[in-house]
Amino acid sequence: MAASLAAAKRRRAPGAVNTGPTFTASRPAAAPKPSPNTSVTPEIAIKMIGSKIGSLEQFTRTNLEAIENKFSEQDKFIVENFSTTPNIEQVNAAFDDLDKRVTEIEETAGRTTKIEVDLDEKIAALEKKIADLENLEKRLTKLESINSNNKKDKQNNH
Repeated sequence: MAASLAAAKRRRAPGAVNTGPTFTASRPAAAPKPSPNTSVTPEIAIKMIGSKIGSLEQFTRTNLEAIENKFSEQDKFIVENFSTTPNIEQVNAAFDDLDKRVTEIEETAGRTTKIEVDLDEKIAALEKKIADLENLEKRLTKLESINSNNKKDKQNNH
């Protein structure tokens, strides 16, 4: 999709783009990964998910703003310099930059969906383990009660 967008813009662009500041894509900071032997409570897991989603949203927002700024600069330049001969190399360079940014955002969106699915599965597994532990605790309490009653019965019989 990004490549077709770039090709369409190239066909329609009568002017060149400004040689203003180049925007660089920022990467979200990697969250520290818990060691595999450390148990994570559902509350901590949800907080970790929230922070990862927040950093991904910020990353996407920053890149989308940079893309909008590039389009704005290009449109402004075209309007101001419509009568001049366009520099095709500058136009192509701008579209290549936009194409790379859009492609990166599309790839990031695909990874986000996979992360959400993986996290949902892990949360469901954690909830099942918690329910299993609660059932075991109830059984243990019941067995302790039975054992206590048996000891009392033995003491009363002797």
